[in-house]
Amino acid sequence: MIDLVNFNSVIRVTENTVTIGAGMMVATMFSTLSSMGRTMPNNGGPQVNTVAGTTQTNTHGTGETGGHSTWVEAVRLIDSVGAIFEIDSGNPELLRAVKTGPGVMGVITQITVGTVPLFQLREGTETIPVYTFFNSR
Repeated sequence: MIDLVNFNSVIRVTENTVTIGAGMMVATMFSTLSSMGRTMPNNGGPQVNTVAGTTQTNTHGTGETGGHSTWVEAVRLIDSVGAIFEIDSGNPELLRAVKTGPGVMGVITQITVGTVPLFQLREGTETIPVYTFFNSR
């Protein structure tokens, strides 16, 4: 088993991206981004997962903004023989292949994700008859 607990730092920040260690916990990533006035377009589920874990399983949240792998712009990957690969939009087919896929291509050690300006969500709840819901779609 590989433990990425020490791969948890912010490596690089640009206006619209952040590169972080793949072992960073999702809660830490959101807290770090928030302190920079940034966030991800969607937050899916448990905050105790690693960023690489949520991208590899394409964890998703609410809305139609896609899962966590949607925002992956680059990864650093180590394959089974120890070769290191920097994969980004220069090789879109390979990037698509490594965005989601629980470790089959190798171990992701760094991940660059797109970010958006920090925003606030407002939760709203209402009860409606099931037939009303299905007829409104």
